[in-house]
Order: sequence, then C-alpha cells, then structure tokens
Amino acid sequence: WSHDNDADFRWAPKQGQTPSMNTGPTADHTYGTSDGWYIYMEASFPQQYNQRCRIVSEE
Repeated sequence: WSHDNDADFRWAPKQGQTPSMNTGPTADHTYGTSDGWYIYMEASFPQQYNQRCRIVSEE
C-alpha cells in the first residue's frame, strides 16, 4: 500500500488512542493490546469538507 499522491492529506500510522477523543480503536484487533499498529486519518481541523485521504495498492 502507498499514499495517493493526488490526495489532499495522508493516512497516519498510529499505536494506542487517536488524538481526537472518542474515536479510533481502544486496542489492537489481533492481540487486544495497545502495542499493535493501524492507520487512521484525522477528519477534524485542519481538514476541510470534500478533501480526500486515500491509499492505493498495486493491484
């Protein structure tokens, strides 16, 4: 997977809680701990309505 260079902002790798309260996972899906990684996109400020955040695969 890679970032779409034409997108307005990027997905971010993260462990633990997201910066925005009451969003995102509380634990890793595989192990049930905060040690796992996931990607997220911050939809709050400074992002604006109708902006895109996208990852793409080779296939």
